[in-house]
Amino acid sequence: LTFVCITLSIFVVSFAANLIVAGTILCRKHLRNITHLFVFNQCIADLIRVSLQIPPLVVNMLLGYWPFGPVYCNLSYPITIFLMSVSILNVCSISIDRYFSITSPLLYQARQIMSKKIVLVLLLFVWLEPLVIALLPMFVWRDIGYDPRPGSCFVQWTAAPSFERPYLVCLMVVNFFVPCLAMSMIYARIFVIASKHAKRVKYESSAYSIEASTRARIDAKDIRIIAVLATIVGFFLICWLPFFINGLVLLFSPRLMSTVLYTASVYLSFANAAINPLIYAIFTRDIRHQICFLFCRPLASR
Repeated sequence: LTFVCITLSIFVVSFAANLIVAGTILCRKHLRNITHLFVFNQCIADLIRVSLQIPPLVVNMLLGYWPFGPVYCNLSYPITIFLMSVSILNVCSISIDRYFSITSPLLYQARQIMSKKIVLVLLLFVWLEPLVIALLPMFVWRDIGYDPRPGSCFVQWTAAPSFERPYLVCLMVVNFFVPCLAMSMIYARIFVIASKHAKRVKYESSAYSIEASTRARIDAKDIRIIAVLATIVGFFLICWLPFFINGLVLLFSPRLMSTVLYTASVYLSFANAAINPLIYAIFTRDIRHQICFLFCRPLASR
């Protein structure tokens, strides 16, 4: 019952927070820029993930068996891989967007780097690459085992069991460890550039020029955005790294696997879907003000 309550709490917070942030970006025209487009995409991905994964998990825990039949059983595993990968790649795409906005601000504002076509290609990649990888074992190698008597749904590589380990290792490397390495390098570079900007602005501001004052405000805004996104990446690693480490242990040394640690890592991965929109809503000033405008004003008028 405790696990059910925790799971339901994560679901309610994730669903409500992502829906509010996505709805706010959609309703307010001035929030519809490239950065917030990626945030909106992240919210939609997390909304779909918690909606398709958590309710069946809760029902399974309450009933003690899998009541959804073999069709959804066959779809549950690729859905998990697909939505997990979309969420991870979207965080990486936000990092790429911020990198260009800081390193090449003039070209970025002129949309010569992150043009509409490039953004569209990036968004399509975020959704299509995980879809192909998730469906690959379903159509090429894998059969899903389903035993209607106990009502269980489990992964069974009966068609080509020798491909299970290489496939899952490649999945972890391509859709988690490589994006993590890329984000670490991106933010290391961004912080170096941001620190140089801050020193230059501090020096130039001594002249009390209008240009220096304007540049200081711009750099301060960029630094706030960097801090928010760095916080997101930090929580992303906290929430997802244990899950993938446990996945590697399960593949290569299943006897060392702790059920408690594995269960905790699964809940942490779900919790990330609740943490992201809360960070956006609390620490991003534009989104926070618009949420207050949309929800607090009607309450105050009553």
